[in-house]
Amino acid sequence: MTTDPPSKRGRSEAVTHDANEVIELVFDVGMESEEQAYNPDMCHQLFGEEELIQGHPEPAITLKLSAAFHALLEVDSGGKKEPGATDVVGPFKEAFSDALFTDEEAFQRAAAQEGSLDVAALGTPVSIPGDWAPGCAGGELSLQLLASSIASATPQLKALHARLQPLLLFYIDAASMIDQEDDSWDLILALAETPGGQRVAGFATLYSFFGWPDSKRMRLSQVFVIPAFQKRGVGRALLAAATVHAQAAGALDMTCEDPTEDLQRLRDRLDVQRARHAPWLLEAARRVSGLAPGATTALEGKGEVGEGQAAFHTTIPADITKRARQELCLCKHQAQRVWEVLLYEFLLDAKGQDGADRAMQQAIRQKLSTAISAAETGSKGKVTQETESGFVLQKRRRRDAGLGVGGRPETPSVPVEEGSAEAKAAAVEQAVEARLDAIASVAQRRGSTLA
Repeated sequence: MTTDPPSKRGRSEAVTHDANEVIELVFDVGMESEEQAYNPDMCHQLFGEEELIQGHPEPAITLKLSAAFHALLEVDSGGKKEPGATDVVGPFKEAFSDALFTDEEAFQRAAAQEGSLDVAALGTPVSIPGDWAPGCAGGELSLQLLASSIASATPQLKALHARLQPLLLFYIDAASMIDQEDDSWDLILALAETPGGQRVAGFATLYSFFGWPDSKRMRLSQVFVIPAFQKRGVGRALLAAATVHAQAAGALDMTCEDPTEDLQRLRDRLDVQRARHAPWLLEAARRVSGLAPGATTALEGKGEVGEGQAAFHTTIPADITKRARQELCLCKHQAQRVWEVLLYEFLLDAKGQDGADRAMQQAIRQKLSTAISAAETGSKGKVTQETESGFVLQKRRRRDAGLGVGGRPETPSVPVEEGSAEAKAAAVEQAVEARLDAIASVAQRRGSTLA
């Protein structure tokens, strides 16, 4: 930090601080033993791409949130502000609107009027099987999951959702606010029982859109878990509730646009857990992996994964994709991911990790190399990315490591612009390893009782 007086410094030399380090969000989570103050993961949507606060000597910015998410902003510049100092209050006011207070007495009056959460006004209960989200149903946290259409929600729920939405700006890249009058949006709310009463532990939003020929599909749009409740199974419970809600609503399937790595990993684990309870899917995966005696398999020869043998194809059969959509609400892309994990699990038991790894690596490599060969023309500045429609060309984009949307999962992503053959080969191998790591992080050895 520059120590010269402001009069001797140019604008570019103004005292500068990382906004993420000087902002603290303080949550009322109803648990005195829990850490309640957290730095944001990001704030570029309030303070620009560089996420800097300038002209404040030693800034301390605190956003206190009540149990119902009224917000009190406290700003201490730590001394006399310099001319042209960053406007701190304005971006918060724009984001939080009427839910933001700068006067503590007014904030306390609003918080005192909140009372306890009226569960009946917050949606319809959603029941999820206990083994879908272990650690939530009867685990460390006692959770209640509620679903509601946002457009037809009660005034209480609409007001609560409006106060929750701005928090996404600190945790989800490219977050946007939902139009509450659009009847395509549904809300899943997770409430946790705490010593201080029920608290909102997180929420998810779903968007309904047309599904050919005369139905609808649902897209998981936002998933957010309050920091104090993270790593306790709340995110997985929200995903499970979203799946149950989508199925109950008659959706053809549930997609998830642009998930972060954390969210995709949670989704993979949940959907693979669900798939393990579908005997028809397990039997199909076993046949294709070459483990069923006498079955037609995707492995060449006798189904052995050995030296000099061609790789097997991991593409999920069309009839299995269709049934996974009908019975498990899995979109094509997610069904493919689940299928790969199931294949790998059977291979682990039959061939061991080395054999399973070799088979999967060769299959992923072949699939990715074919996609790159077909995509090289006119591809400057782009990457191949595996999506619901297969491998496509996409522009490079910023990644987000937080739970939610706005990043890409760990699917193969390889630059395809002109370059040396060695560089391309290295990029392919890196993508292959990333995909195998993603599969292996979800897979389990099935054991003889499940084979």
